[in-house]
Amino acid sequence: MAGTADPVASFVDLADQMVAGFSGPGGLDGMVEHPGGDFPRSMFCGFRVADGACHGWDLARAIGADDTLDADMLQFLWDDAHPQRDMLAATGMFGDS
Repeated sequence: MAGTADPVASFVDLADQMVAGFSGPGGLDGMVEHPGGDFPRSMFCGFRVADGACHGWDLARAIGADDTLDADMLQFLWDDAHPQRDMLAATGMFGDS
């Protein structure tokens, strides 16, 4: 959004894209088109939850707010990401363990 004349409009556009990514035939069993490749919607949902949790933690830590993550949320994040560890490590963006 850097350099965007209307950040609210950009956010609304992105939110609309997210909603579209979760809707359509097949529910969470369907596929979503993504710049990184096509993914099952259930996997895409996990990506979005992890993204929100990680950025929320990061922002809370940066401003000195409570950065504690719920134990159930951490378990969900682990259960969702662990089976994808080899694929995530292969991107070079997340480490190798």
